[in-house]
Amino acid sequence: MEKDNEMTDLSVFNRKDIIIFGAGRLGKEAKKYLDYLSYTVKYFVVDPEFQQEDKVEGISVITTYELVKLVDKFSDQLIIIIPTTPSVPEVIKKRIRGLLGSHSNVISDISLAYLRYKAYFGTFFNEIINTPFLITSKEFASKMLICSLSSLYIEDQTTTIFLCLASKTGDFTLGFTFKKYGIPNFNFWHRVDKLAEFISNYKKKIKLVFGVREPISQNLSNLNHLVSDDPQFLALQILQELENTSKDKNIFINEMKELYVNNFSNIQLLFDNFINSCIYNDNMDLHPFVKQFTMQNFISLYNERIVNLFDYPFDKESGYSIIQHNNLEIFIYQLEKLNDIIPHLSKWTGVEFNELVLGNVGADKWSADTYKKAQKDIKFSKEYFDRCFNEQYVHHFYTESDINKFKKRWKSHIK
Repeated sequence: MEKDNEMTDLSVFNRKDIIIFGAGRLGKEAKKYLDYLSYTVKYFVVDPEFQQEDKVEGISVITTYELVKLVDKFSDQLIIIIPTTPSVPEVIKKRIRGLLGSHSNVISDISLAYLRYKAYFGTFFNEIINTPFLITSKEFASKMLICSLSSLYIEDQTTTIFLCLASKTGDFTLGFTFKKYGIPNFNFWHRVDKLAEFISNYKKKIKLVFGVREPISQNLSNLNHLVSDDPQFLALQILQELENTSKDKNIFINEMKELYVNNFSNIQLLFDNFINSCIYNDNMDLHPFVKQFTMQNFISLYNERIVNLFDYPFDKESGYSIIQHNNLEIFIYQLEKLNDIIPHLSKWTGVEFNELVLGNVGADKWSADTYKKAQKDIKFSKEYFDRCFNEQYVHHFYTESDINKFKKRWKSHIK
């Protein structure tokens, strides 16, 4: 992903006529987010062979030929944005820049996930500030898109592998890999409660996958994921904090707005708040949706609702084990050794494969540069460091040698 021209400061939109490249799904989605942010789109631009209508959603559609003429005359007044996702090929961006030649500086890549984040939190805080009766975190959670058992239609459940893992422990990679090799699978998207409900109503053999990851890496990677892709979960966290804070509600809301809208690129501030509210907050009964964020809380919930994994030995040296519990067969792995255990995972699935298809990679997100910097510069307390590596799951699934390597990796980040 190209980072040099990727935009993360939208203030320039106040002074420019906005032109969106593409009038299809990505272009329309970008316009929707810009509408939420009160920015006006002047034109959509498409290649001549794709111009099917003069207007889309009330906005004029021009061709690239017309764009070149506009830019020649009004380059100082225009900004052309290319809505991007990890799947948008670089060749498209390079072609548009080549088309505009010396005026290519008016083009900026802009991540759709970034626009969604800005639009979501701008709308979210406006609503909770202007609404007399605040929605509760429970009501908010019920409105979120969740994994429903009504959508669980599987032709042959006896051959389906079920995924229910903590966030950022490999579920996307496994899902993409299983799909490529034709392995039936269903992802509960971290919803332990929904998995428990399914298990209670299904008495035949069930094959599950479970992954573990060193806590600090998982916590930091997951925060990056939430900011990049799932702001609604952060909003739920904010609502739960709001219900439990001793501060004046308006003061708290404004503090959170300042953090998530104006300082969202300050990963240190976000991480500090994330630790205090989602990981080691001993004074707040965390909502199950919030518990799924972190390895520490997720495994506690899994042990309580599915099976206590600590009751079974784990092969720390090989990095994986298969356990049997009633009608459950669970393949458990260390994320750090996932590439090394591909042959064993392949054998367990019954389908031969020798490589993984990576998915949901932090380096592909709009916040990749901030995440990379955080991995180098993030600071945290010794209390957090000690609690992470005193977690029971860390000692159950990793050797002392592994743990010492993790500690060495992060020790310099202690404040």
